[in-house]
Amino acid sequence: MKTDTRNSTTFLLISLGMASAMGPFVTDFYLPALPQLTTVFSTTSSAIQMSLTLCLIGLAIGQLFIGPISDKYGRKMPLIVSMVIFSLATLCCLLTTDIYIFLACRFLQGLSGAGGIVISKSVASDLHTGKELVHFFAVLGCVQGIAPICAPFLGGLLLSISDWQGIFYTLFGIGIVLSLIFIPFHESLPDERRQKGSIYSGLKHYKAFFTHKEFMVYMVILTLTQGILFIYISSSTFIFQQTYGLSALLYGVCFGLNSLSIMAGSLFAGRIGDPARALNVGEWGAFIAVIASAACIAAQLPFLLIELSIWAMLFFMGIIFTMATTLALDLERNNAGSASALIGFFSFLAGGIAAPITGMGNMLYSTAGILAVFGLLLLGAGYYRRHKLPAK
Repeated sequence: MKTDTRNSTTFLLISLGMASAMGPFVTDFYLPALPQLTTVFSTTSSAIQMSLTLCLIGLAIGQLFIGPISDKYGRKMPLIVSMVIFSLATLCCLLTTDIYIFLACRFLQGLSGAGGIVISKSVASDLHTGKELVHFFAVLGCVQGIAPICAPFLGGLLLSISDWQGIFYTLFGIGIVLSLIFIPFHESLPDERRQKGSIYSGLKHYKAFFTHKEFMVYMVILTLTQGILFIYISSSTFIFQQTYGLSALLYGVCFGLNSLSIMAGSLFAGRIGDPARALNVGEWGAFIAVIASAACIAAQLPFLLIELSIWAMLFFMGIIFTMATTLALDLERNNAGSASALIGFFSFLAGGIAAPITGMGNMLYSTAGILAVFGLLLLGAGYYRRHKLPAK
């Protein structure tokens, strides 16, 4: 297929932004409907919660396979096929009355939805370098930072005027729209830059990433930052509403304001000329804000102080998401799909490990503790990057 780099930047940003949000929306959008699904399928809450676990597993595994596939066959067709499979899996979720089929379809939703996460970043790396790549990732960073925060809130709004099927019909519609919108998309990966050999050889290339010290440092930084985001998402609803007595509406307002913080951080990052310098700002700022947030939560300080510290934390995380992704994928331009997949895999893994810890024992102390641990690890990774890696 002929490669044409004249794809409309606006078209790419909108379509790839939507695709990159597939992961958070497929996991978080239906969360408000979990109690209703327990009744619909006449099962236990643990069985319904398994639908979230299987979806996360699908997202993690899917990225590992779709990355090498897109490096070998190009970006367009794997992306379209992923969206078609996602739409069919969502339709099966709507039609089935069997909990086990529902769980299997949720796994397929995650497996196929992973295509949007991986390929959206890979296309950006195919078409842009330098400042243009930073600006592109700044926009994608906005979407990927906002999506996991806004998805539960939007799902709750939809559930107030519909039922659980309304949420899944919306997901089905998103899948169909994305399947169609990428048909006129011009292939971004030319034949001469595609990986030769089998898919298996592409999977074996993951081993090489672990010997690339510079790439691994950026991946660790992104993984820790994503873990902090999952900690915030999983604990905020309980802390804000149960500890500080916020109404559902006021909680939603705070959630929305905090999502704007990540957007602001990502856009601010795009205005800093030097990616390494911007990442320095993000790492130090995030560390200070994470420790401040942990201290405010543990001490149960006034809510305004907690909200301000969280807002600052998310702002600096937006900078990290944009700049660390740019620097990592710029190192692996010829294997951007696989590199993006590996980053995504460990990011979801970190979130899956960190989020449940917030519910252990006293939520205030467990949340503060795990935040502090991730903050210190982020500081350590940043120190290693600044002092052990070649200067940018």
